[in-house]
Amino acid sequence: MDWQVSRWLVRPAPVDEDLRRRMGADQVVRCIYLSPDGLTCLEMWANYYANAAAGLKHSPEVCFGLGGWRLVSIEKLGRSAGCGVPASVARFVRQGRRCMAVSTFLLGSKFYATQPEAKYAYGFQAVFGRALPLIHLQVVAQGSAEAELPEQSAVEMLEVLAGRLRAQVAAMAGEQQGRNNRQGG
Repeated sequence: MDWQVSRWLVRPAPVDEDLRRRMGADQVVRCIYLSPDGLTCLEMWANYYANAAAGLKHSPEVCFGLGGWRLVSIEKLGRSAGCGVPASVARFVRQGRRCMAVSTFLLGSKFYATQPEAKYAYGFQAVFGRALPLIHLQVVAQGSAEAELPEQSAVEMLEVLAGRLRAQVAAMAGEQQGRNNRQGG
C-alpha cells in the first residue's frame, strides 16, 4: 500500500527476515520515496534495536564498505545545512556509481549525528545500568558518477521522519509516565 509524506509517494519495501537477523535488529522498516515529479528516488531505513548495544555495531561506513562501496567523505550536518536534528552524510563510490547516506541515531530520546557519538553516549548510560533502545534512521540515494544526488531532499526527508519519530517517542514517554503515576498512587 502506498501513501504520501510531504508530497512524496511512499512505497513499503519489505526487508528479508534473514537480512534483519544478520543486522541484529529487532525491527526494520524500509521504504522507497518517489518525488512529486517522479525524478528522484530515496530509500529510507529505520532499524530498531531494543538494546542499543546490538545496533551500535552498525554504521554507514561499515555496512556500505561490506557491500563494496569505498568511503569518499563523511561530514556532520549542522543547522546551517537545513537539518534540525544532528545528522551526518557519508558519500561512497563503487564501479562508476555514487551513493550517499544521510543518518541520525536516536538513543533513548536523544538524537546523535554519528555512530561514535551514540556509542559514547550509550557507554555513559551503560555505566548506570540503563539499557536504552536505539533507532538508526537513514535516507540513501544512489546514482551514476555524473548524476547529481539529491542531498538536500535526503536531508529534508530525514528531518521530517526524525520529527515524527521524536513526537512518537515523546508520546510513548508520556504514556509510560502516566502508567508509572497510576502504579505509584
